[in-house]
Amino acid sequence: MNIKSFLLKKKKVIISCVACFLIGGGITLANNVSDQEISTLQAKNSDITSQIARRDEILKADKVVLATAQKDLSEYENKKEAIDQAKADKLQKEQESKEKAEQEKAQKEAKAKAEQEARQEKENYNKSSSSNSKSADNTSNSDNKPIGTMVWRTRTGKKYHSTNHCGRTNSANTTEITLKEAEAEGLTPCSKCY
Repeated sequence: MNIKSFLLKKKKVIISCVACFLIGGGITLANNVSDQEISTLQAKNSDITSQIARRDEILKADKVVLATAQKDLSEYENKKEAIDQAKADKLQKEQESKEKAEQEKAQKEAKAKAEQEARQEKENYNKSSSSNSKSADNTSNSDNKPIGTMVWRTRTGKKYHSTNHCGRTNSANTTEITLKEAEAEGLTPCSKCY
């Protein structure tokens, strides 16, 4: 037998053997490459795992810092709010006290003005009553009608006099009234005149 005919007859078997040989060699070669790649990948995996662990620790530390910062921010905002409220209260109190002081000042000025007007009116009244009493003297002398006994009331309004020049009595500050009016007002007679 000839090798050629043998090979032709067993062609399928030979192709199968060659294919098996190539596949087996490829697998072996692939296994060798795979071990190297596996060890490289395992090294990379351990590096990545350690990096992840470090980053987890950094992340935890950052979370703690963030929580502290948020707490500090919250405290700061609370303090700021309290300070703002205190400033607003102080400003309101100052405004109220300023308004109160202005009201008191206005009331004092109004009171002083009213007192001054009252004094002025009283002085005008006294001047007009003294001029009226002088004109009344002239009128009473000219009329000669008896209207009762006339007396002089002092400015203090405690006593009455028979003359407007009694002692230290200022004639500008006296008013002439009837004896009945003086007694009705509860005035007492002067000890020098009566």
